This record gives sequence, C-alpha cells and structure tokens, in this order.
Amino acid sequence: NGDNSSCGGSGDINGSGVDITDIVIVMESILLLTELDACDAYEADVTADGMVNILDILVMVQIILGDDLARTDNVATSVNLIQRGNQLSYKSDGDGLIGFELTLSHDSDCEFSINSDAFVADYNTAGTITKMIIVINEGNNLFTSTGDFRIVDVLAGTSLSSIDANITIVPESFKLSSAYPNPFNPVTTLSFAIPVDSEVILSVYNLQGREVSTLISGNMEAGYHSVVWNADAEASGVYFVKMIAGEFVNTQKLMLVK
Repeated sequence: NGDNSSCGGSGDINGSGVDITDIVIVMESILLLTELDACDAYEADVTADGMVNILDILVMVQIILGDDLARTDNVATSVNLIQRGNQLSYKSDGDGLIGFELTLSHDSDCEFSINSDAFVADYNTAGTITKMIIVINEGNNLFTSTGDFRIVDVLAGTSLSSIDANITIVPESFKLSSAYPNPFNPVTTLSFAIPVDSEVILSVYNLQGREVSTLISGNMEAGYHSVVWNADAEASGVYFVKMIAGEFVNTQKLMLVK
C-alpha cells in the first residue's frame, strides 16, 4: 500500500508526535552530528529496512504534511542530477517531494548554499567530505558552492521508495578538444562539449576543402560527447575537422599517417 511506516518505527523519537523536531534528530544522525541510541534508531527506521537514511525522513515528511503534498498521481521514479560548474540541479520524471542524501568531495575551503525553497535541508563538512540532506518539491536548483565538487555517492527517493538517480556533468562552454591520437592511423577520437542542447555538425574536410565525412549532424543534449573517425578509406595526409554548434565554430587539423 506504499505506507512503509506501519512495519517500522513510528518516527516519533521524542514522544510528542511526529514533527519537524523528529526530522531534525534523524537528519543530524545521518549527517554524523549525533548518534542515535538503539531505541531512537528503531523509531527513526520507519521504512523498516534496518537503516536510517533519507527514505525515513521522506516518510516522516509525508506523515506531517499528509498525502496532498507528499504524494501525487505522478510520483517520480527517476531523477537526473545536473552539475554545471559549481551548481547542482535536478530534473525528475514526476511530481511531489523528492529527497536527496548526498556525499560530496571538494577542497577544504568549499562552502555550500542550499536552495531556500527546500522543505528540509542541511549539511555537515568534515575536511574535504560533505554529507548533505535535501527534501524539496519546488524549483530544480539544489545548491551552489564556492568551489569545485564531485558527487561521491547519492541516494534519492520519494515517500514511497528509493528512485534511480543519474548524474550528468554539463560543461560551462562550447569546446572541441584535441583529437586523440593525432597523428593517427586510421582511427582517432574527437571529443567535444556543449553547455546547452544544440544542433551540432561535425564534419571532416581534406586539404582541397572537400567534405569527406559527416560524423555528426543533428540535435544533441548538453554534456560531453565523443565520436570516432575511421579514416581507413582515406589517403594519408592533412585533414580538418570542423564543429558548428549554434554560433560556435571551431576547426582542428588532423594528420593521417599510414
């Protein structure tokens, strides 16, 4: 029936009914700020999976808010985390509350600013590792940081269950990277980055300016991409690869040596 709380703890840790103070206690435990004793850990494990994590917080939020906000007819089953520079946002395939339990790696002086629209949000940093909890149902921005960070681990879920979480790292600008290997025989890899969904044309020309191969022609999602050019049918010599994406145009010289 989706109500996992009936077979686990009640979520009422402090004995005054399930409220935000119970959520804070659980959150501080997850963030390693405090440690739950055996009795409190049992009450906090409302999903009865033997662990205290973001999924327990989501069920507790459901208990507090009721079904109208915590659940919808279109509950998310997957979420895509999008990292662009020092910002992390998300897109899901559904509506309603989504919770994130994140472990981040970063420099020792990195600080975070979490979206103020989050229903529940906090983090704890120890050296170069940060544990973060976010429960949100509005907007798509999760946080910004003052420095570079890397997502080490993520657990995402709704009040019903955990959901699949994918991570997409989006570049901040267009770029055509150096082909590798170059010189090559007869295969080389061409890598490029696009910060927004774009129509991309990637073509190879010979010294006479004749197009000898169209490697990519069509719309591509923002992100990092690569394509392999097999020049087995071409003669040794100098070639040029040209990338066009919106107003971005870049050309690179290739050397085929057979």
